[in-house]
Amino acid sequence: MTATPGALHTVLGAGPTGTSGVLELARRGHAVRLVDRSDSG
Repeated sequence: MTATPGALHTVLGAGPTGTSGVLELARRGHAVRLVDRSDSG
């Protein structure tokens, strides 16, 4: 799999799997956004 230069990866869920995925992507130099569900509203 190849990444598009400048692409922003979005990971849904800040649980153990989402967090470890975000950390690994960031470690590899990817731009990453972590989105978690809010309990408000």
